Amino acid sequence: MPYVEAAGLHKSFGAVHAVDDVSFTMEKGKFLALLGPSGCGKTTTLRMIAGLSQPDAGAIRLDGRDISLLGPEKRKIGMVFQTWALFPHMSIHENIAFGLRLQKLTKAQIKQRVVEALELVQLPGLEKRLPRQLSGGQQQRVALTRALATRPKLMLFDEPLSNLDHKLRIEMRTELKNLQRTLSLTCIHVTHDQGEALSLGDHVAVMSAGKILDLREADALFNRPRVRFVADFLGATNILRGHVINEAAGDTFQAESGIRIGVAVPDRIPPESIRYAAIRPEKVALRSTKLQASESVNAFPVRIAEVDYLGTVTRYIVDLEGPTGTKLTVSDSTGRILAIGEEALATWTREDVLLLQEDPGPVVEGGAGNGSP
Repeated sequence: MPYVEAAGLHKSFGAVHAVDDVSFTMEKGKFLALLGPSGCGKTTTLRMIAGLSQPDAGAIRLDGRDISLLGPEKRKIGMVFQTWALFPHMSIHENIAFGLRLQKLTKAQIKQRVVEALELVQLPGLEKRLPRQLSGGQQQRVALTRALATRPKLMLFDEPLSNLDHKLRIEMRTELKNLQRTLSLTCIHVTHDQGEALSLGDHVAVMSAGKILDLREADALFNRPRVRFVADFLGATNILRGHVINEAAGDTFQAESGIRIGVAVPDRIPPESIRYAAIRPEKVALRSTKLQASESVNAFPVRIAEVDYLGTVTRYIVDLEGPTGTKLTVSDSTGRILAIGEEALATWTREDVLLLQEDPGPVVEGGAGNGSP
């Protein structure tokens, strides 16, 4: 029996279907990231699980119990919001103790829980301070501590790291994952940041227009996306529309723009269902024009159109020579800086090409922690 189950959740606001038949399951101790753009339904899904919004249809089960009709205070679920929602006039002790008093704990029990919780997030001795006397990272830890102190069966996170600067966000991401593993917490985390979802989630569900398009282990989802939307959202910006041609020398993708690319069609994908080919920018290598294009299956003469130096990588926009008008984005980490107008060869292997199908209805394989391949 799954520890968490969402079954056929629907939620509409007027004519807008915010959540449209969302279903998934989770094992205890797993971390699921709900990933997608603003308005895709991920936060509405989270709020229904928390009991802050009632579904129009569907059911929510936690640890074998249907909690669909329970109030949020009876679900034994902790939640950390984007804004942290600390009471500004209360001390840190009082903020953390607030939920514990609702559980009817004694003063001695509350004091012990507060001390233990602050030690857990490396904030001992700050009980008497007010939230405004803490840094953003410390306030985020207090918000997490307040939720953990109630010892919830499930932790929900609604983009809690989005208000932090980049460096602190990465540090808190690591701390959150370590804490989840140490305590064997079951967590659902909403984010629009693909790096955050892939770093935190044992499994990642990509949502669009109220539906889950795909739900798999993080590495499988990133390396083997099946549909255009998922590949695009996970950074495969070079996406061409076309079809596969079976040839004696190997499979070829014929793009509508005219470019022909050597590809390797996986056994699991019917060639006739393929509608797009995608190449991640980091998979494209820029090489010297001394190498002839004919020496490699995928080697195309290009001219540098744009250069964006980002420190560890340089981002290029290159124009493929010829009548196709095709542009490619390239992420180069070699340390070279090519000039605008310079010529090169863009190369990649057959195996680097992601072959994608049209965006379907929901494609959910198994559940979060139920052995999805």
